[in-house]
Amino acid sequence: MKKVTFVCIILSLLTSCASSIPFTSEMKNNIEAKKVTIHVENIYPMSGSVVMDASGYSLQIKGDSVYSYLPYYGRAYQLPYGGGKGLTFNSIINKYAQKYDKKGLSEITLSTKTDEDTYTFTITLSPTKSASVYLQCNNRQPITYVGHWE
Repeated sequence: MKKVTFVCIILSLLTSCASSIPFTSEMKNNIEAKKVTIHVENIYPMSGSVVMDASGYSLQIKGDSVYSYLPYYGRAYQLPYGGGKGLTFNSIINKYAQKYDKKGLSEITLSTKTDEDTYTFTITLSPTKSASVYLQCNNRQPITYVGHWE
C-alpha cells in the first residue's frame, strides 16, 4: 500500500510540474505521429522494493508497433517454461488512444498481445519531458516505470 501511495505522489508531482509549461508543436507532432521513446529511470513494482537508477531500459512507440525492453519485478501468475521472454518484445499495437487532459499532460493508452501475454500500457507524458508508464498484464502483477521521453 505504501508503494501505491508513493507512485501516486510521483504522478501528482508530474502533473503539477506539467501544468505551467505547454507542449511545443514538435512534441505534439511526435506524440500524434506515434514517435515516442521512453527511457526508464526508476521502477515501482507492486511488491518488492523500488528499483532506482534503472537506466538502459526503454519503451518505444513507432507507428503501429511497440518495442519493449523493460525488466519485470513482481509476482507472475503464469509463465512459459524457462521464464519466457518477459517484457522484451516487439509487437503490433491492437488498440491505441491518445488525449490531452486538463492539466496539460498527454495520456496514451495502448494494448498489445504477444504469444506469452496481453499487455495494456497507460503512458503519461508531460511537457517537461517526464514520463510514467503503468503496465497491466494478464499473467503478472501491475508495475510502474518512471523516466523521461523524447
